[in-house]
Amino acid sequence: MSDSSLDKFQAALAERAAKKQANNAFKRIKEASYADDLVPAIQFERKPEDDLIDGVLGKLSVVDAYVKWCGKMRPKRRPGQTEGVMISCPIPGHRDADPSAWGNTEKNTWFCGGCNTGGDIYDIAAFKFGLPVPGYKTGKQFHDLRRQMVVDLGYVVQQSDDKTKPDHIYKPEPVPVPTAAPTAPPAAAPVETVEPTPTSPDFNDEDLDDLEREIFPSLLDWRLIVPGNTFIHDYMTACIIDDCAEEYHFWNAMVAVGLAVGRKITLEDFNPVYGNLLLCLLGQSGDRKSRSLKVLKKLIEFALPYDHRSDTSEGVKPIQGRASGEALIKAFFRPIYDSTSSKVVLDYSQIRGMVEFPEFSSFVHRTERQGSTLKDTLLQFSDTDDYISTGSVTHGEIFARNAFASIISTTQPESLQHLISDEDTGNGFLNRWLFAQGRPKHKIAIGGSLVDLVTSVKSLQRVHAQIPRRIYWSEDAERVFTEHFHDVLVPVQHENPILTRLDLLQKKIILLLAINENLTMVTKEVVERTILLHPYLVSTYGITARSVVKQSINTEIYDELLRHIKRLTPQYAPWGPTKKHIKDRISRKKWDPQIVQRLFELLAKDDDVEITQGDPNKPGRKADHFRWIGE
Repeated sequence: MSDSSLDKFQAALAERAAKKQANNAFKRIKEASYADDLVPAIQFERKPEDDLIDGVLGKLSVVDAYVKWCGKMRPKRRPGQTEGVMISCPIPGHRDADPSAWGNTEKNTWFCGGCNTGGDIYDIAAFKFGLPVPGYKTGKQFHDLRRQMVVDLGYVVQQSDDKTKPDHIYKPEPVPVPTAAPTAPPAAAPVETVEPTPTSPDFNDEDLDDLEREIFPSLLDWRLIVPGNTFIHDYMTACIIDDCAEEYHFWNAMVAVGLAVGRKITLEDFNPVYGNLLLCLLGQSGDRKSRSLKVLKKLIEFALPYDHRSDTSEGVKPIQGRASGEALIKAFFRPIYDSTSSKVVLDYSQIRGMVEFPEFSSFVHRTERQGSTLKDTLLQFSDTDDYISTGSVTHGEIFARNAFASIISTTQPESLQHLISDEDTGNGFLNRWLFAQGRPKHKIAIGGSLVDLVTSVKSLQRVHAQIPRRIYWSEDAERVFTEHFHDVLVPVQHENPILTRLDLLQKKIILLLAINENLTMVTKEVVERTILLHPYLVSTYGITARSVVKQSINTEIYDELLRHIKRLTPQYAPWGPTKKHIKDRISRKKWDPQIVQRLFELLAKDDDVEITQGDPNKPGRKADHFRWIGE
């Protein structure tokens, strides 16, 4: 390098260093100025308990306050950094997508260079609780805010009988949260001081068959998962008086939380996580699965009604399951036309829909029809694609823009053995569903208790009113989930392909629990409570996995039965062969007779087979005839 080039290079470095020094000096001047000018000195008449409140709030840094009461983003902070911690502007009206604010933990102040506004931890809390800033810092409002901040941090303010003495402020001992065990559920410990009790007697293990007894040891206790003063807790407390399984009500409540916020609240991830669920309630006939869904639909009808006359309704549209992907997408298709011309489309409504397929078996049969686009369409709704579409030769392209859908259905454990195939495991259709089993209660013979939804409706409407935002992970929450992911989730996902999306399901649960508690950032406690659900989720997917294994074993037998029915139908026309005729053809096979008998029963659901009693004019005992009516 020549001397002249070296001189130019050194001059450029010196100029860059000078600019950086000037910028740092400017930032220090600004920080000093807003500390003096933009954060007015707080002067108020102190009360006896103010010293105790100071002891609590004095430990709170401006970054902690931002995470607790704002949480627009995760603060960008290096280890040991005390000033210049990058944050988005705490002012609600300032979107500040490209963060232009920073906090100083030494002075406990913040400043936004975008709107030239600064403040302290009290201003951040005041924005959260809807107080006028900075007018709240005089009079009773400031006392009330400080007390509310302390309570929101988990402390209890116990009123003193003597007005000359301070109130007692303390933090109650947390209820110990048991760690998730791989084979057994945590011991039930109530989160609330007053625990509602079921009106029905305790569950009797003798009522279970072998298959149910295998899965019921890992059922969940919602009292360990949701704290009081939240929608899910209010809903569960109301529903506990009926004879539906509590697990059904719990997952229905999770569906309601997701529908209440739709696409406006997401969880930070490589792709944002949405709170929609594909929920199938799993239980025997008579386990009150459909009854629990009636309570959910009534709740949605009262709390989140859909206005068919409004193009911008944020209610939930009830949608009965459609027979095709095109028909389902059409239910979410609503153009917004120009008021002056019915041909000019200005935009499209963002519809939230609760789609119900009353019976999972009939729904799966629809997806298996040749040319059906229903399964592919549901995958798009499950992934909350911004643009959901399918081609139609008759109607052209039909699409839904920014739609949000949760899908609910019911089925019985034995039905899965015939309905679910290995292909569904591989293509991602099956592992998107949550098959939620429930512990049956003793049935109420006459009448029953009416679920009072008044409190739940108001609680869900408060969830619905939450501001749009993305929920980020606290450092502790991210650490706990990462450990759980590598130590627990990855091993079980390698063992069972149905569990490949278990991590995404748990992220959805974390999001829904955070929304339920109106959190701006995921806490370690929320992640730990979600991990408590892991044994239940594994056992839930376990019964599905066993069904797939059984299906793969039984496919050969079932296909053989169909082949003989098709071949023998012309020979035994017009009614077709009997069960004896078919068994004679497979007599050399060493198949389990019970499996063969079960597969004969499943033939009644096959669209290619018609079962009749033969010639009605022929005397004697009637036998089932199996006639091939397929192609």
